[in-house]
Amino acid sequence: SGAALVSKHAALKDPLFTASGYHHYALDLLERMGNPHLGDTIERAARDPLRKLQYQDRIFGTLRVVLDQGIAAPNMALGAAAGLDYLLARAEQYAIPPGLCPGVRKSMNAQQLKALLTWIWQGEQHADLEALARPVLQAWPRLERFRR
Repeated sequence: SGAALVSKHAALKDPLFTASGYHHYALDLLERMGNPHLGDTIERAARDPLRKLQYQDRIFGTLRVVLDQGIAAPNMALGAAAGLDYLLARAEQYAIPPGLCPGVRKSMNAQQLKALLTWIWQGEQHADLEALARPVLQAWPRLERFRR
């Protein structure tokens, strides 16, 4: 996301949106994230996946910025896939219609992914659905090594 934001906002001439500025920002962020006194948990970070997976929100919103800048985002796509997998593992809790989730955690196809995203995005159709689904679908098999 850093490279995409630097590319997108370079014209602002803000020192943050330079390779060096964003590198220093990222180092500071990593230091804060590794602070044992903050005690942030996976459960807290994963809370409210339906909101975080919205078209305009942090996961797909950021993926859109990256792809719009022409940057490949395999790890970001893996994060999106992980968020969707987390949601599917809790299908009943989040009232996901049964037709959207039979067996897809092990093997997701393009049609299933696009149907799930359309449901998450509350039926809204977006012209870039295919472009967003493609890298997530490519990342999907990589999830297997992370599942419990």
